[in-house]
Amino acid sequence: LADPARPTFLFGSTPPRDGTTAAEAAQICAKFVARSRAHASDGFIVYDIQDESSRNAESRPFPFRRTIDPSEYAQHFPPASGKSTVLYKACSEADEAAFASWLDGAQRRNHHTLNLVGPSSSGDTPRISMERAAALVNERPGMAFGCVTIAERHLTKGTEHLNLLRKAGYGAKWFISQAVYDAEATIKLLHDYAGECRRRGCTPVKILLTFAPV
Repeated sequence: LADPARPTFLFGSTPPRDGTTAAEAAQICAKFVARSRAHASDGFIVYDIQDESSRNAESRPFPFRRTIDPSEYAQHFPPASGKSTVLYKACSEADEAAFASWLDGAQRRNHHTLNLVGPSSSGDTPRISMERAAALVNERPGMAFGCVTIAERHLTKGTEHLNLLRKAGYGAKWFISQAVYDAEATIKLLHDYAGECRRRGCTPVKILLTFAPV
């Protein structure tokens, strides 16, 4: 996954709704894996769905529904598919002890590849920082992490390429984009990131682009 010379193809899935039993989650996973066999892939992504009402004040087209812990759902993918899974993790714990406890559970479920996601808004309730969450993951032998990048944010703020460098400095081995809605935004981000890496004399980290069916 971290090798920039090797293309990587992953299928993404969201956890089922809160209250789904382990047996039901395993069946849902098995059906998703069966459908995915029609296409070549290297593995899977399981997303961590959060209520982002603090990011956008507009009314949702449908109510937010909590899901089971993504690590519970993601544990079913390797035995069902024989392939690895990238587990998204929103840094939503209030402190380092709570995040470390979550990592303990993730390791018990044999998860080693995380994609860390920051808070949905800078105005959210104070939580563990991305930097400290990254440090805690780095302390765990055998665990690695990547982060999310948002090309549309680069159009408005012009600093997303610097965010990539900052998070790579925390230890991120790759980045996964949000779904590509604006090709020009993605092209500009990649161009600016490559230019800044050349200026600093550092090697760019691999970026996986996300595409959603329409």
